Amino acid sequence: MRQPKPFFRKQTKSWYVQLGKHQINLGRNKQKAWAKYHELMTENQEFDFYSATVAQLLDAYLDWLQKRRAASTYGNAQRFAASFIASVGKRLKIQQLKPHQLTKWLDPTSIQLGHQTRTY
Repeated sequence: MRQPKPFFRKQTKSWYVQLGKHQINLGRNKQKAWAKYHELMTENQEFDFYSATVAQLLDAYLDWLQKRRAASTYGNAQRFAASFIASVGKRLKIQQLKPHQLTKWLDPTSIQLGHQTRTY
């Protein structure tokens, strides 16, 4: 897959980058536009789904969440992610994840959150 590059639009005298179906305005200053472009590209790195683990995917999500959401939201998500990783293991690859692993974790008779185990 080709990596998108910034381009200059004469009509608006601004720099843009096309990510998927969206064109993102990077600003008028070329140096600042390229800096913003590099920041966007590091945030939008895609996972190699053949080698990445579920734990790596959840870590990346939690990093994103911590920067953009309230601390309480991050804390809740972190507990659920830790519980899920405890259920499937740290080495499970994304491609190896099966639906029964998720439904087993979601089973209401045994929900594990952090160090607590609740049985209904």
